[in-house]
Parts: sequence; structure tokens; C-alpha cells
Amino acid sequence: MSNLKSIVPPLDLCEKIPAGEFEDSALVWCRVRGKNVVCQREHWVGVFGMSPVPTPTLEEVLEEIGKVESWDTATITRPIGANTRIVDTALKRWFKVKGIEVKE
Repeated sequence: MSNLKSIVPPLDLCEKIPAGEFEDSALVWCRVRGKNVVCQREHWVGVFGMSPVPTPTLEEVLEEIGKVESWDTATITRPIGANTRIVDTALKRWFKVKGIEVKE
């Protein structure tokens, strides 16, 4: 079975998503037994007021970008580098499209 972490942006990037955005994403980052894990939103159970961190998939990010700008002007290319993934690049593009400043 594939690791869910491999198909979503890292926690530090997802924590920069403003409240109210990607509230319907299928996956969330949460803490389980002291570890950060990705789980299905429907399986997340809150403990002591801890909120899940939305962690959108590439498809969810691209869908949101498409609501804001046309695909004629949106360009997301495969990133170069061993530690950069296309889902990370897409979420960074979403921040830019939404006018959200994110420090690297």
C-alpha cells in the first residue's frame, strides 16, 4: 500500500493554508501517538481541541487553481530537484494565485 504522505504536500507547507481553505479535502495531517501522519478526514478524531490540518492532493489543488485562473495562463511544470514534488509546486502556485504570501 502506498504511503499517503507521498501524494500530499508536507505538513509545514499545509500549515500555511489559511483557515477555511480546503476544508473539504479528503486527507488531513494530524498527530497520532506523537507522530505527524496523514489520514482520511472521515477517520480523524479530534483530541483536546486539536484541529486537523487540511492536506490537499494534487487534483484538489489543481481544481482550486482552475476556479481562480484559466488554464491558458496556469502553468505548473514538474519541479527539478530530488526534494521537490509537483504537488508541492502546485500548492505554492495556489498560494500565489490566491495572493497569499508564503515565505520559503
